[in-house]
Amino acid sequence: MDLYLDGLLNFPNITIEKCIISESKTELTLKFLNHSIICPHCSNKIDEIHQERAISVRDLSIFGKLTILNLNRRQFYCESCHKFTTEKLDYIDFDRHTTLRYQNYIYERVRVSTVTQVAKEESLTYDRVQSIFMQVNKKKRKMVPVQNVSA
Repeated sequence: MDLYLDGLLNFPNITIEKCIISESKTELTLKFLNHSIICPHCSNKIDEIHQERAISVRDLSIFGKLTILNLNRRQFYCESCHKFTTEKLDYIDFDRHTTLRYQNYIYERVRVSTVTQVAKEESLTYDRVQSIFMQVNKKKRKMVPVQNVSA
């Protein structure tokens, strides 16, 4: 669609097909630029899409408004190993319907505020904010190397 908006989004192999800006939110409809993936089971190239399912994902605010990304979650079928694979995207948590950068944003906000305040400001439930905070915290703890302290 627009190279400036694509650059703002900064997701690989994705372009913005449509942008709708209303008073309260920005909705971006995304389109994949790649038509195939590598099968995680047998490493062959798969270009046969078995099915697509439309999903909506929350992202960081754009233009100071709640931002929703609409895209199709694609499931591929591999002719070589006869297995189905749902495409994984490194920047989206499909279980929570959020981008990872949005989760990190929520985490950082809670660190300097409260779960209640962030939930209110982001129009999320207390439980959702708490869950995102705990998940990101757990990931960050795994990434911190354990230091050996000798006596």
